[in-house]
Amino acid sequence: MFGRSGMLVAMACLSGCLVFSPDPIGDIAARYQGAVEYGAITKHNDYLYELEVKGYDYDRMEKGLKRLKFVAAWACAGCRNGNFQGRNFDWLADETVEYVLRTPACVDKDGRKRHATLGVAAPIDVGLGVPAKPDHPEQWGILPFFTMDGVNDAGLVAQVNVVPDMDCGLWDGKNRRCTVQEETDADGNPKKPLSYIVVVRTILDYCSTVEEAIALIQSRNVWGMPGLECHFLVSDAKESAVIEFVNNKTVVLRGQEVMTNFYVSEWKRVGQHTPHAFGIERYRYLTEGKEKVDSVEKMMEHMKKAWYSQIYFPGNEARFASEMNGDFSAEGFGDMTIFADPARRQACFDWYRTQMFKKGPFSAGAWQTMHCSVYDLANRTLRICVKENDEPFDFKLQEESK
Repeated sequence: MFGRSGMLVAMACLSGCLVFSPDPIGDIAARYQGAVEYGAITKHNDYLYELEVKGYDYDRMEKGLKRLKFVAAWACAGCRNGNFQGRNFDWLADETVEYVLRTPACVDKDGRKRHATLGVAAPIDVGLGVPAKPDHPEQWGILPFFTMDGVNDAGLVAQVNVVPDMDCGLWDGKNRRCTVQEETDADGNPKKPLSYIVVVRTILDYCSTVEEAIALIQSRNVWGMPGLECHFLVSDAKESAVIEFVNNKTVVLRGQEVMTNFYVSEWKRVGQHTPHAFGIERYRYLTEGKEKVDSVEKMMEHMKKAWYSQIYFPGNEARFASEMNGDFSAEGFGDMTIFADPARRQACFDWYRTQMFKKGPFSAGAWQTMHCSVYDLANRTLRICVKENDEPFDFKLQEESK
């Protein structure tokens, strides 16, 4: 699949968004044949590659996604601050490779305009059972649709975070169930399905503003895979909004600029967090005392406050009492009652810190901030650090919206 030059062998590409040439990617071809067309790949370090994507097919991708199994366990943070939006993507501390993706502006097969985009794809769980690396063919059929955060040529930024599905009536004590948004519109007509994992890609491709992103999501039957519930933070030059799904309804929080891994809408509505909420303390770190930043560098420093190494480094105080404590019982720790008991709070912290540092940086059960990305909305740029390494990589979206 890779030549000696380090470039991915590109498939033949015709004009427009899509090319339906045979997919040469081994046993994955039957599932994703013709779904994605690639150009060149550039290695920036062992865990970050830059990849040109020439075209992809949504309908074929949706069919493939329904056959995959995912682990809904990433614990992320997102924060809009002035002209910048930052995102920490927290995941297992392993050797999974991530990709900065570039997609071109074009017109799709239905005559709709697609924006040029720049974003980060994380093939965190594609059925491999091992960390995804460039020589694993299973990821090549899905990478554009695993875009976790990105910006388009209209200056719209979007990202996805996980939230606990058991807090929305989707947990019967034994089994997780798939969830759906409204399946029909106001006239009773069926809505076209849209997988949670594809929402960021769809927003970046087809929306220019937060308002358009909200309208797009409300027009679709957004569905989640078992154990995978998500919410979204979208930002343009004028506003930000968090979009969530509660009781199969779309909930929009306009003006909301921070989200982690609990239902912000439920917290604001009832004045308390849902029982299994987590990411509460990361949310506080990114909101309390937040000062307006005026540079990419300052925004990156702001996001670093919530890196896992900054929170769970041995010797730190017990800052994150509700974070990933492993308790998904009916009682839960996420109801915040843990803070009333210092011993229980410390025990929770000690348990997680033990998991983090028991065998080294890539130990089983350990977590890290897999990537930290900062988007400049006005200039359509991305700065990214991977694996909690301070070395930044900078990218600029070259194509401007026509």
